Amino acid sequence: MARQKSASSNDTRKQLITTTFECVENKPWSLVTMTDIAASAGVSLTDCLREFPNKSSVLSGLSRDVDAAVLKGFEDDGDDSESRKDQLFDVLMSRIDALAPYKSGLAKIVPEILSDPLESVRQAIRLHCSMALMLEAVGITSSGWRGVVKIKGLSLIYANGLRVWFGDDSTDMSATMAAIDRGLTKAEQLVKICDSCDVPKSSGPTA
Repeated sequence: MARQKSASSNDTRKQLITTTFECVENKPWSLVTMTDIAASAGVSLTDCLREFPNKSSVLSGLSRDVDAAVLKGFEDDGDDSESRKDQLFDVLMSRIDALAPYKSGLAKIVPEILSDPLESVRQAIRLHCSMALMLEAVGITSSGWRGVVKIKGLSLIYANGLRVWFGDDSTDMSATMAAIDRGLTKAEQLVKICDSCDVPKSSGPTA
């Protein structure tokens, strides 16, 4: 019985996420209510709020689902022989692939989020967590101040990739891939420059 309940809950959760983005096709994100989402999904408001207490949590839920899908795919199909840059390229593009069913809705939601200071902070925190996971997945530590810098850099690369993707109608997403590749290449070059400047301090005269 417990397994059936869990499966049913998971189905409801996925349906609510999908329906949320369908609602955005009909009205601005700011006007979409949890009542709208519940009604469109065909579930009670109580069940809807049990899964997601607000619209922000729906977006965070999607992000967590994408995290899990990308990490699972990387564990199953990741190539350890690839460079860290290529591995990061793979995980970022996998994220975008996972978001493909929600592309139209996201393109409408993101500008509204950016104009809302509180929601921007919420989603920036969520993005920070996701990018930390992507770094750890390919064996790059995300701890300490260096980790924070890496997370910030990867977040900017990913955000720019999404921006390009929203306007990329090509079947092979060539513009999107090029944008992410350029961003990772610049980041790789910057890391090499920083590493070359990171010379250990002398402990004093040896003679």
